[in-house]
Amino acid sequence: MKFIHLFGPLLITCVNTYAQKNIFPLPAGKVGIGTDSPTVQLDVRGEFSLGVLSSTGGQAYSIGLTRAGAQLYGATGNGLRLGGSLSNADVTILPNGNVGIGTVSIGQKLDVNGIFRSNGMVTLLGPGTASEPANTDKRGLYVDNDVSTSWNLLTLRNVAGTMMTVTGAGNVVIGANNRQGYKLAVDGTIGARRVKVTQESWADYVFLPDYKLPSIEELERYVTSKRHLPGVPSAEEVKSNGVDLGDMNKILMEKVEELSLYIISLKKQLDAQQAQITALQRQR
Repeated sequence: MKFIHLFGPLLITCVNTYAQKNIFPLPAGKVGIGTDSPTVQLDVRGEFSLGVLSSTGGQAYSIGLTRAGAQLYGATGNGLRLGGSLSNADVTILPNGNVGIGTVSIGQKLDVNGIFRSNGMVTLLGPGTASEPANTDKRGLYVDNDVSTSWNLLTLRNVAGTMMTVTGAGNVVIGANNRQGYKLAVDGTIGARRVKVTQESWADYVFLPDYKLPSIEELERYVTSKRHLPGVPSAEEVKSNGVDLGDMNKILMEKVEELSLYIISLKKQLDAQQAQITALQRQR
């Protein structure tokens, strides 16, 4: 592919059009277009346009400057390329609007070969998104895409495999392969200073007058047979299904309150027996 440098034809065209204010060149080697007082080697004042002035088959043109990375290339079907070379440009803009940085093999609207940095908010909007969210601080990462609930919205991977996944249904999976329908599935240990679990009901119904408290004898027969308290999951159930922290705390509170009622009942029995013992002692 043949490249044609545009400086000569471009300057000649400009000199013929704006001769009254063109200097070509000054003794110092400076060229002025649209000005008779150029301050740099090439000083252009006003608007100008570029096009394919000449080429082999009309396929390419280029502007070459002496500074590295300041080359501009254009080729039929290849869009616009900046820096590097035509075959290995630093930035490429295709005719369909796709942009490549560090690559000329562009498969997306923005294809970056390397690491990019943003000091502001990064927003990723999918098809059908009306507008980006308000963010006055211009910080953070915003991801919005119209994906099916069976697809993944965001996936983070490294050489060891998938680290975290955010599903289209809003579930978050960290280090786990089986999400099991959980909103947050974690395969590992979670460290936290505090964990708050909200409950719609609590075990205070134990203290209501119509609550049926099992007798001590009934309780003894149950634990002897089942090897766990009534209403408490067995070891096999916990191993298979895990423990719901909210429900388990409610069950534990129920057992504590039942135990309190047993203690109160036993205290009344002891007081009654002690009164009988005291009365018998006085009769002697």
